[in-house]
Amino acid sequence: MDGSLPYLFKVLSINKALSIQAHPDKALAEKLHAKAPHIYKDDNYKPEMAIAITRFEGLCNFASKKKILKNLNNCPELKALFDEKLLEEFESNTEDLEVKRLLQKLFSDLLFTPTETITKTI
Repeated sequence: MDGSLPYLFKVLSINKALSIQAHPDKALAEKLHAKAPHIYKDDNYKPEMAIAITRFEGLCNFASKKKILKNLNNCPELKALFDEKLLEEFESNTEDLEVKRLLQKLFSDLLFTPTETITKTI
């Protein structure tokens, strides 16, 4: 074994909302690590299991396409961070797999937006 773990072990005490947790599959983990090893420290995927010992609420996945678009239209500062053509494609597309791919692209673009750009825009 090379010393890397095939899973991510975390013990959390959740008193407030946690940061966004992104868990790519193996192929995407390798690609993200190669592209940005300073952000994606590992080229392995990290399956995750939560065992709650107290009551908590967990959120998975994204809001509906309709709600995402409504939120973006209600927050022009956030909407301005996205490529207009990509947003138009996301809005007009109806095929589930393509909508998912476009949402992943939008989210990825937002994650890699430089802090200076976000600060300036907002």
